[in-house]
Formats: sequence, structure tokens, C-alpha cells
Amino acid sequence: MPWLKSEGKAPRNDKLWELSDAAYRLYDAGRHYAVENLTDAHVPLSRVSSLTPKPAGKMVIRELMKVRGQHPLWHELPEICDQCVQTRAEHHAQPLAKTGYLVHDFFHYNPSKAEYEAALTKRRAAGHMGGVAKGQNARLGREFQAMVDELEGHCPRCGKVSPLVRDHILPIHMGGEDVIENIQPLCRPCNSAKGKETTNWLEQWRADRSGMPSTELSTVLSTELSAKPSGALSSDPGSAPAPYPVPRKTDRSVPRAHAREAVDPEPVDDPEPVGPSARRAAGSVDPGVRREAEPRRPGLHRLDVRGVAR
Repeated sequence: MPWLKSEGKAPRNDKLWELSDAAYRLYDAGRHYAVENLTDAHVPLSRVSSLTPKPAGKMVIRELMKVRGQHPLWHELPEICDQCVQTRAEHHAQPLAKTGYLVHDFFHYNPSKAEYEAALTKRRAAGHMGGVAKGQNARLGREFQAMVDELEGHCPRCGKVSPLVRDHILPIHMGGEDVIENIQPLCRPCNSAKGKETTNWLEQWRADRSGMPSTELSTVLSTELSAKPSGALSSDPGSAPAPYPVPRKTDRSVPRAHAREAVDPEPVDDPEPVGPSARRAAGSVDPGVRREAEPRRPGLHRLDVRGVAR
């Protein structure tokens, strides 16, 4: 369905400004009916009464057919002005009906049925081609992103980690096509500096083992190193690899009392014992033992407790 086009200051137009509310509503409803049904500005006589909530009377219709300026807003068919005849011929409008009304100046802003159908056919064809092109661009974008993931952000031309853009190996102005076979990821400086260069840097990167990213290079190195003996991992081919230090373990066959001597044969002097038992053996008396040995004096003890309580 086409859209109704109108002038932005149409409500302030001299012709419309003088209309009553009912006449203005009927005029606007008639234009909408013509656009919706593609009648080329024709309003059938049988539809006039149903265009507005309150059926328009003859006085309202006469108000639209009143000449304001040089032409009225509506023409009563089959009589129309010369300007409408010329305009309808220019827009390839449908033949006029014998009865009804014709909206004046309708084709100044709105197309005819023939023009609308031609534009619709063109848009549909463009939309189909646009849909095909959109699908191709989406597939091309996925394949290009796979290249970027393969490079892990490294430019195959300079090796720097930088945002990669699409670069045509054979430029478009030299006859190149916008296909994945003619596209390679490059950083913006390399894309601008290559000029007419047609080198496929992506294929060279793939052929050059040293240009691999870290993950792929580590996979290759791990495969190569796993096939080599352990002694070949040293930087010096003639020297054997240094063995890892083996932690000492206690021999379970040796009694627990002699396990220390089995692990470390060198005797270690034990530190002097510390504690109540050691002090008792040395002749000192523990304070707790002294309280038990000395007789208690109840009165003095109670006074001491009360003094502490106070």
C-alpha cells in the first residue's frame, strides 16, 4: 500500500484554511481513499457517504467544489479542468469514470497506479538481488573471519598484531573480483602501502613455518619434541640433560626409631629439653608444685582473695 504524500504546510493553505471542519475532513478522507485503492484521484459517488463518520451532506460537497483561486478542490465528473487532463496524461492515469468526484492537484505529490506498480516491481527486483547479495556478503564475511582466526590477528605481510581488513589481491580497478579467492586479511598500513602489488601474502604465510601463530607453532613443536629422546631437549647436543632432583624417602623396612639415621646418617645433637619435667630433674620446683608442698594459711588466703576482689 502506498503512502499519502502531502505538503507540510497544507493545513495553512488558503484553500484549506477557509474550509469548515466537515469539509476538510471529507477532503482528507477522499485523498486517503484514492491512495489506498489506487483509483488515481477518483472518489466514487457510492463511497462519499462512508468516508467520514457522519455522512457528508450536499452542502459539504458543494463547499469542496467551490472554485477558490483558479480551481476547486474537487471536480464533479465527467467535467474536469484542463490542468487535470494534462497531469493525468503525464502520469499515465487510468481512464476517467463517468460519475463520482476527482481530487484536484492529487498528482502533485502522489504517483498514479501505473507509476506505483512500476516502482513496486523495481523495488521487488532490487530486493531480490539485494537478498542474494546479502547472503553472499554474509558467507564472505564468515570465510574472511575464518582467515582472521587462522592468523590470530597477525598481519601476514608485516607480522604485527593489528586489526585486519579485507584486501583484494588483484585490485577491483584492475579487474579483480570481490570473491574469497581474491581476498586476504591485511592490516590497514599494509593495505594502504601495497599499491598495485598482487602478492598473496596469506599463501606465503601458510607456506612459511616461522610465520605460524603461537598456538599452531606450539602444536607443531610439541609433535616434533615428543618424537625425540629426552636427551635431545638440551640446548647443547653433546651434554646430557640434567636429571630432576629425586626427593629422599624413608625406607619403610627400617624401624621407625632408626628411620632418621637411615635417611641422614650424620648425627644431629638434640636441643636441651625444656619443660616442667626437665626443671624438676635439674632441682628446680615448679610454682604449682610449690603450692602443693607448702601448707596453706586459710586466713591469709581469704584476706588476699578479698583484697583482690576489692
